[in-house]
Amino acid sequence: MHEEHKNIQDLISYLNKCFSEISPDEAISQMQLAAELPDIHISLIAMLINGINRLKNNELLHKSVVDTSFSSRNTSYLELPTGLISYDEAAILGRSGYIFLIGGSNDVIGQYYPIDQSYVDLSEKWISLIKERIKNSISRNIKYFQIIIPEKITIIPEYFPYSISTPTRLLDKLEFEISKFEQDKFYISGRKLMCSQFRREHLCKRTDSHLSPEGTYLLFRNMLKTIYDLTIEDVLFTKKNRSIGDLSFRMSGYFVTEEYSEVSTKDLPMFANDSLKILDDQPENNGHMGKRQIWNNPNAPIKSRVVVFGNSFFSLVENGQSTLSWWFSKWVTEFHFVWTNEVDWQYVDEISADTVIWQGIERFLPIVPGS
Repeated sequence: MHEEHKNIQDLISYLNKCFSEISPDEAISQMQLAAELPDIHISLIAMLINGINRLKNNELLHKSVVDTSFSSRNTSYLELPTGLISYDEAAILGRSGYIFLIGGSNDVIGQYYPIDQSYVDLSEKWISLIKERIKNSISRNIKYFQIIIPEKITIIPEYFPYSISTPTRLLDKLEFEISKFEQDKFYISGRKLMCSQFRREHLCKRTDSHLSPEGTYLLFRNMLKTIYDLTIEDVLFTKKNRSIGDLSFRMSGYFVTEEYSEVSTKDLPMFANDSLKILDDQPENNGHMGKRQIWNNPNAPIKSRVVVFGNSFFSLVENGQSTLSWWFSKWVTEFHFVWTNEVDWQYVDEISADTVIWQGIERFLPIVPGS
């Protein structure tokens, strides 16, 4: 590779040209040569090489997800040492194939071992914000609930590759302060619920940072009991399905499929089939923040207009049973989901909501909305 290709921008332009003019093998050879240059990031080269390899195997990987005849007989297992860290240092391989998020912009592992007492100040900011939200809900004579979903590390620390004290210091401090509230029923602790279960490993997906359908349903049942004093029966997760975990590529360079169990819709109550999507509002930039959906189910048992301000753990209903939105859209007569970390009280007023739910996750707690 010539001198003019030494900087990243020129390299990417050069590789794009390679993709259109030469074979994948020749492109890979050129990228391997590029790796010898001291000012080229090895991780970038690895990502591009893996991208070429994924294109080669795309048909097979796609088949493993969408082909109903694809089974465990078509997969192969490798024994890898626990503690392997992804090329970007954002994920680590734990026991029994569980991959954990440890880095990224949120510095997940650093939140379990803070180097200072900043989490104390953050907890105080959260308490002030929560009090303000409760005040706003009381003035409107509506219900307000807040749920924080724990990290996979917090739920199943025994599968983490080394001993770790959980939860994060900020979540621990925040929940301690919330416990002092005279009325603390507004708060739903995902950590206390999930960590008290006997089979916690089934609550998480191995190669994904999100919950399994079983873990999501556990939260959903608890939320209905807390918010509406409604007890719903347990369901059997017997239907096998496959998905691609959002952490798999970080570890292997491939979007690895994973088998999991979900509920067959024919085993759900009849009313669960009656939900209809009324609105699907996508932001112009196609990003997550600002996405909005409205679902109606006139035959749902919960006669409520509920709005949820949350993230990918609620997500869009179409993303399936691992999302809380999938379940709420079937049990509530009018369900609104807005992808945001704020509570939009103007929107609450516009739709005349009677119940407001704010959902967060443990690793996002250092970002206090509005601060």
